[in-house]
Amino acid sequence: MLPRTLLSSNVSVGGSGREVVPRYLGPRDEPWLRALLDAFHAYEGQRQGALVDRLREPLPVRAPRGSLRVARHVLEHATRVKPAVGVPPEAARAAVFRHAAVEGDRAVALARAAAELALDPDVIEEVMFADLRSSARVGRVPADLSPTVLAQRANLALASALVHRAQSVRVTAFGKTRALVRHVQLTGLICSATAQSGAVILDLSGPFALFRHTLIYGRRLSSLLPRLAWCDRFELEAQVALGAGPAAGLVRYRLRSGDPLPPGRELGRFDSEVEARFARDFARLGSDWDLVREPEPVPLEGGRLIFPDFALVHRLTPERRWWLEIVGFWTERYLRDKLAHLRAAGLGNLIVCIDERRGCGIEAMPDGAEVLGYRTRIDARQVLSRVEG
Repeated sequence: MLPRTLLSSNVSVGGSGREVVPRYLGPRDEPWLRALLDAFHAYEGQRQGALVDRLREPLPVRAPRGSLRVARHVLEHATRVKPAVGVPPEAARAAVFRHAAVEGDRAVALARAAAELALDPDVIEEVMFADLRSSARVGRVPADLSPTVLAQRANLALASALVHRAQSVRVTAFGKTRALVRHVQLTGLICSATAQSGAVILDLSGPFALFRHTLIYGRRLSSLLPRLAWCDRFELEAQVALGAGPAAGLVRYRLRSGDPLPPGRELGRFDSEVEARFARDFARLGSDWDLVREPEPVPLEGGRLIFPDFALVHRLTPERRWWLEIVGFWTERYLRDKLAHLRAAGLGNLIVCIDERRGCGIEAMPDGAEVLGYRTRIDARQVLSRVEG
């Protein structure tokens, strides 16, 4: 995630509505982006410290300082190399220091520590300092990382950092919205959906509105951004805290169709292993109920929609139908509101499965909640008992 100081130096805030405008990269930046890529190519396999020394000098093509720092951050992440040896650097240091305390010869201490850890003596020093950035190796630049792609990834890093600091997010999407909603369900985001004038409107909680799991939630929320390109048209509006905390005041951030962000990959058949495992477990029960993936959304009062993950349809009497929705991140208020809307709509044949590990508030699950809790696996037998009861 982009550091806050780096984010602040690459956005501007203006207008009476206090709207934040990121400094996106585009075709005009490609010459210096190519020069930056060339520098990383030249230092592949060498120490990070050597590359850092090189980048203290100017590139052959003039680059905006703030934009250069963002692109460099993205490139450093893309070329990061994990040590091939499975020995933690702190364990290697401890072994070397222990042997050095009783053996005055440096080479002998290193050799004995390497033998103790079953390492090649030639790599023990590299393993010792593998967690130090200056000692790490520069990895290979991905083959598909052209100046255009690097610009898009830098723009995505800016947009993700803004959304990561959001208190609330609203997405208005037109056309081909099912894949977008599937991703919301996959990541378990706290979201309510409504239909209005041909659009699907998603109102999502931002990380700054939650009490727990804010870092993980922020990553999941920002992962939504590349998926917006799946829709025919969209607009995202977020209320963002640019300062050190929510009390610093909120600014508005907008992301629209056509903004220079990379599209996301398509999703697989199932949104998550939880869904795939439940489908397998339910099929093994051999009941008279068929499990239908991705049924049509169910309209509720006030234009609200729910997008169940499954429909359960009785094979002999198809009019008997249940819906099953899987909820990821949640707060007590979110669950209470959802259940209240379902009760008001008279939708009694819905099973809401709640991941008990993803509570984002300080409260517990609401008393008397009409839900089925799970931790790593939804109990297929319990679901079948509920629909047949």
